[in-house]
Amino acid sequence: MKNQKIINTTKMAIIYLFSAILVFFALFPIITCYIGSITPETEIRSEPHKPIWVKGPTFYYYEYIFGAPFGMQFTTDPYLRYEAVRALVFTNVNYTLQILLNSFIVAAGVAFLNVLLGGITAYTFTRLRFPGSTGVFTFILLSRLLPPIIIAVPYYAICYSLGITNTLLSLLLVHGVITLPFTIWYLTLYYRTIPVEIEESALVDGCSYFQAFRKVAFPTASSGLMAAGLFAFMLSYNDLLFAQFLEEKIEVTTIPLFIAFLSTQTDLYFAIMYAVLSLTFIPVILMLILLWKKLNITELVGALKM
Repeated sequence: MKNQKIINTTKMAIIYLFSAILVFFALFPIITCYIGSITPETEIRSEPHKPIWVKGPTFYYYEYIFGAPFGMQFTTDPYLRYEAVRALVFTNVNYTLQILLNSFIVAAGVAFLNVLLGGITAYTFTRLRFPGSTGVFTFILLSRLLPPIIIAVPYYAICYSLGITNTLLSLLLVHGVITLPFTIWYLTLYYRTIPVEIEESALVDGCSYFQAFRKVAFPTASSGLMAAGLFAFMLSYNDLLFAQFLEEKIEVTTIPLFIAFLSTQTDLYFAIMYAVLSLTFIPVILMLILLWKKLNITELVGALKM
C-alpha cells in the first residue's frame, strides 16, 4: 500500500514537472517579447550582464506604432539610436496597424468560409449517400497531403490570371482552399457523434434536409464548428508562404510577411520588432474571447476519439 502511494506520488510529480516545462516553453517567447517591447533599444543592445530598465521601462515604441500613421515623428525617444529614423521609415512601421487589420480580416474570413462551407459539406458526407461520395471524400482528404510549396506557384498563376494578386481576396481564397479539407474531415467525425434520431424527428415534423441541418445539426455541432473555425483562423493568420507569393505591396501585406521583412533588414530595430510581435497576439486573443464560451472541450475530445 505504501509502495503504491509512493508510485502515485512519483507519477504526479513527473506529470507536474513536464507540465511546468511545457508551460515554460509556451510562455517564455511571449514574455520575452513583452519585456523587449518596453526595454530601451540601447539597453537591449548592451552587454548581457548589464541590468535593464535603468531609467525604467518605456512604452514609447507602442506610442510610435500607434501614432506613426497620424504623423508622429520618432524624434523624442530618450533612447533614440541615430540610425532609427531611417530604419523605421524604410521598414514601413507606420503600416503596422493596417497590416494587423489585414491579417485579421483574411483569417476571420477564412474561418467563416470554413464554418459555412465545411459545415455544409461535412454534413452532406455524413448524412447523405450519393454516387461517388466516397471517392470525392477521399480526394478531399488526399488533397490535404500535398506539400504547400508544390501548389504555391499554380495558385499564384491562377490568381495572376484572375487579376487578384496583391489583394486580400487572393489570400482569402487560397487559404480557404488549403484549410477546408481538414475542416471537412474533422466535422465529418464530429457530426457522427450527433444522434441521427434528432434530425429524423425534425424531418418527421416537416423539415427539409436543409432545415434539419440549419435548425438542428448546425446548432448542436456549434462547438465543433467553432473549433474548426478557430483552427482555420490560426492557419491563415500564421501563413507566410502564400502571402509571400501573392502579396507584394505593403498595403496588403499580412503580419508574418511583415515580421519576416523586419527581421531581415540591416537596420534592425529590436525594440520596435518586439512591440510589433507583442501586438500580433491581440487579434488571436480577441478571437479566443469571442469563441471560448461556445467551445466544449469534452465534446471536442469525444469527437476525435471516434
